[in-house]
Amino acid sequence: KTVSHSGRVWNFVGDTLGWFYASTVDQETVDDWLPQYHLASEARHPSSRCLVATSFGPECRILCVALDSPVQGIYVSRIESRIVHDVWATDLLGSRLVLGANKQAVVIEDIAVSTSLHRLPTHSDVFALAQHENLVYTGLRNGGIIRFDTRVQRYQSHPLFDCMSRRSSSITALKHLHDHKLVVSYIDGGATFDLRFPVRTPLMEFTGNFNSYTTRLPLATDSHEKFLFAAGQDNRIRLWSLTKGGPALDPGGTGSTHQTAFQRPFEHRIAALQVVEEKEGPCLWAASGTELCKYSLGHRGIGIQGSCGG
Repeated sequence: KTVSHSGRVWNFVGDTLGWFYASTVDQETVDDWLPQYHLASEARHPSSRCLVATSFGPECRILCVALDSPVQGIYVSRIESRIVHDVWATDLLGSRLVLGANKQAVVIEDIAVSTSLHRLPTHSDVFALAQHENLVYTGLRNGGIIRFDTRVQRYQSHPLFDCMSRRSSSITALKHLHDHKLVVSYIDGGATFDLRFPVRTPLMEFTGNFNSYTTRLPLATDSHEKFLFAAGQDNRIRLWSLTKGGPALDPGGTGSTHQTAFQRPFEHRIAALQVVEEKEGPCLWAASGTELCKYSLGHRGIGIQGSCGG
């Protein structure tokens, strides 16, 4: 995860052994990756002014780092397994942290000041999360999507799109777009829905990705929300147009840089994707195994050059 705050750029990485690493970028140099804390199980990390890392698995630990004071402002909290266990997903909006767990989502309204919990029953495991303003979207193992309104007492729930009658495939990722759209990634495909209309038919579908059972495959969009990037079970990154949908795009060209970015499979599963606006333009970051790869996307949002480091 890359975060810009107070004129500094931070890079954060969590690994499958539970270690949380950090480095800072100072103009053209990047500090060495230093282990900051051990969370005991696989570490993932949404972020904002207060960076939050959570561990997945049977016992959830939450690491909070205040970026204004990254040395003194570190604390770790633990949620007992009898309350929350089998954490599959996390999402942070402002200071509100949501955990996707066994047949429920759990909301911590202000992670910076309190760890008091609100449970959102879903009756199916929560594999994916998205937030927008006061709304929480949960993507479920059974293929359903339930929206919760945090402004209403007891967090009123509302099933969306009648997804269970349309698909039996689990949902693996959700992404809220600025123009009232929700990108939904299933194990067997993807689609975009208009949140203003409770209809079953998607606005468009995305085809051509490869997945048969993996529930943790990341996706990302560029800052202008024109392109969708998604990882496949075959360890490849694919690209779609968010305005046209359909099959995956051919980024064009047969040069080695294009093959490296979108055609060459990674050796290990792709664990994270993020598009970051940097000085040279938008860049796609991809984490796979011990490699962290960076690809310059250019002005058209397609890969033109890239590099990886272990």
